[in-house]
Amino acid sequence: MIEQQRLSAASMETLFQRLKTGGWRIVAPRASGDTMSFSEVDSPRDMATGMIQTTLSPKSEVFPMWEELFRFRRTETGIEMTEPTAPIQPTVVFGVRPCDARSLAALHAVFTWDYQDGPYLQRRAKVVLVGMSCAEADQCCFCTSVGGGPGDVTGSDLLLTSIGDDYLVEIVSERGRELATLAGDLLGAVGDVDKAAHLADVPVRFDVDQLAKRLPRAFEQDDLWIEQSLRCLGCGACAYVCP
Repeated sequence: MIEQQRLSAASMETLFQRLKTGGWRIVAPRASGDTMSFSEVDSPRDMATGMIQTTLSPKSEVFPMWEELFRFRRTETGIEMTEPTAPIQPTVVFGVRPCDARSLAALHAVFTWDYQDGPYLQRRAKVVLVGMSCAEADQCCFCTSVGGGPGDVTGSDLLLTSIGDDYLVEIVSERGRELATLAGDLLGAVGDVDKAAHLADVPVRFDVDQLAKRLPRAFEQDDLWIEQSLRCLGCGACAYVCP
């Protein structure tokens, strides 16, 4: 059974400072013009509020658009190659929606199914996910259609659910417990809380089994897919937009 605690919203600032003092880097949703993405923050005051979902997922924290794999130079005796030596800073990704947290399992499978990708695994080992349940949803939300939910804990190390002036904190993993230990006296007893009453209502929008049967035909026969494929330049940018 997942352990539950209570965290006062007023204590969030103290929690952030303890994380930073402990050597953690914190990234969270931030607005930049018309887009909303994850970037480094120093305080909960820097976080975007009132958003349903970010424009870009926090995927880049484990799979950046570019990273240094090695350096090489020509010497008198041949080619000298060195690998990066800068350590990866432990990172807390704060405010991840349950759908994005859940999607990281699929990404992990891609990087480990036939080869253990070293750079990816090094980054993943340094990232802790603090999820945030959804109190609101829109017409694009479909988590309940694919086995998820607005308060799903899958993929998160800690999951926070806003319950008025406090947060319900669910400790999902050992990584989450490490952060809970750091929070220490900021956490208290939960009391009588109905988590479901604080979650968005996301209706089931489609039958995933029926969709799986239709997709193979749709790629070849549906005008929408044909139109989209003709617009594709093969740049690969979609790989960084998709969670």
